[in-house]
Amino acid sequence: MEISRSTLSNTAIQVFEKLSPMIEDVRRELSNRSIYRLMRRFSKC
Repeated sequence: MEISRSTLSNTAIQVFEKLSPMIEDVRRELSNRSIYRLMRRFSKC
């Protein structure tokens, strides 16, 4: 089965658009956890 480049490209764009909010939430959560850990580490000094 052959898939055209435009079909593949459009599908990739649609997947990215659907997953973008979730990816942003994960990035924000990881950032918040990193900041929290740093704050705890420095508060012990």
